Amino acid sequence: MSHWKKIVVIGGDLKSRLALHEVIDARPARDWRLVKLPDGEEALSRLRAGIDLPDLCIVDCVAGNLGGLDFLKKLRAEENPALNRLPAILCATPEEWQTVQEQTGGAQFIYLPKPFDPQQVAAALGRALG
Repeated sequence: MSHWKKIVVIGGDLKSRLALHEVIDARPARDWRLVKLPDGEEALSRLRAGIDLPDLCIVDCVAGNLGGLDFLKKLRAEENPALNRLPAILCATPEEWQTVQEQTGGAQFIYLPKPFDPQQVAAALGRALG
């Protein structure tokens, strides 16, 4: 029996979330469970409370009331290693990614360009989950 990976998808508009879900669902190995959360604030609260910790966070640059980059900065600043070492993928347009790189160097996040390409999604998931 394989270990199911829990992937939390945070933020983004409905169209982006559905597109990402569709691309992930089309992968041949279905060893994951997707959980969608509307924004970074709710996700951070759930993670801090230890509610069903995921194996991976996929965060849209546009993540509701707490933007994706701000969410990831807060996640990396957490004292709990289960949180600050949690693999994360940041979904962004090339313009948004440029801003992320200017602010952070971008090295601490895996970049997934929007719009989503199945091969790029598979590569990002492979890097994040090993």
